Amino acid sequence: MQEREGMNSKGGILLLNTSDRDVHIPFDLIRDPMPERFRFMWIMLKSFCHINPAAKNYSFTWVSMEKVAKCIGISVVTAFGRIKALREMAWLTTIRRGLGKTNIYILHAKKGERIPVAKKREYKRAADERIMDYFNRQ
Repeated sequence: MQEREGMNSKGGILLLNTSDRDVHIPFDLIRDPMPERFRFMWIMLKSFCHINPAAKNYSFTWVSMEKVAKCIGISVVTAFGRIKALREMAWLTTIRRGLGKTNIYILHAKKGERIPVAKKREYKRAADERIMDYFNRQ
């Protein structure tokens, strides 16, 4: 992974450049007076995100907390605690899928954005379709 910093046209800082995508961090998140561990958790989730073509200003992921915890070097319980804190700070929305499936995490570009219920259904459907596409390619 190559690190670089620079400005972009979306009002954020380009923090990470991976082999397949850039991770854009909003200025509002950088300026928010939250502890660094929560900011880093948001950035880590963003690195796993997919862009929803229906709503390009939201990013979503269905990554497991086990994978995130392993990447950061924390316990799964701590990872879920940080997700809860980010949700309470209004930086993300969680959609539960149940039945042993991972949750869907929608990361907000601006603090306090609300996702309509109809959009939540779209995210659920989009995540299920992308997961099925992934396994069909294997």
